[in-house]
Amino acid sequence: MALMDALEDAGIDYTREPEGYVIYLRDSQTEVWESLCVRFNLRVVEEDPPFIAGS
Repeated sequence: MALMDALEDAGIDYTREPEGYVIYLRDSQTEVWESLCVRFNLRVVEEDPPFIAGS
């Protein structure tokens, strides 16, 4: 799972839920997160909490 490896390499915490993944970002990780969204073509779904899904 390349995305999970990339998240772990970046030190970004996440949990897997039935609807998708919950990502826990620190302010310092915003740029890395944005680059991962582009790299993996991620779609961020605004919910409480936000979920992501691959396209």
